[in-house]
Amino acid sequence: MNSDDILIKTGRGAEALRTRSADLPQRMRTALILVDGQRSVAQLRSAASLAGAPPDSLETLLDLGLVQVQPQAAPPSPAGLVQGAALMSPSERCRLASKTMNDAVVDAMGLRAFFLTLKIEKCTSAGDLLALLPEVMQAIEKTRGPHVALALVQRIRAQLQ
Repeated sequence: MNSDDILIKTGRGAEALRTRSADLPQRMRTALILVDGQRSVAQLRSAASLAGAPPDSLETLLDLGLVQVQPQAAPPSPAGLVQGAALMSPSERCRLASKTMNDAVVDAMGLRAFFLTLKIEKCTSAGDLLALLPEVMQAIEKTRGPHVALALVQRIRAQLQ
């Protein structure tokens, strides 16, 4: 795996996140969540390290078949991302962002996330999720650090556009 390669989740990896079927330790699950098909291996290593994942977490995820290498020099263009988001309805984008936010909070805080996850579940629109985003960012920042919190916020905003 080269540092410029892009990692993407396999179908098995996406299913493992959705159903928690892979019995991954919390830090490894965080590393899997970070894999978004946009960041290079070097960027993922840095973010995973900040999140407390083991140094060999990306290799382990690759060996388990939860991610795969997609060699490409640059991440997809913003225009391509906007087109993909345009194919989803606003309610689908809202559900995706809500799930992303909820998963990240639970992974970062464990049982302490209970009341925040209730707030997330009560959100019925993109505006509600965006209004809750500062509180979520603060919670993630306390447990995972500012880099992970910022990456999460960027991901959620992109999902809601």
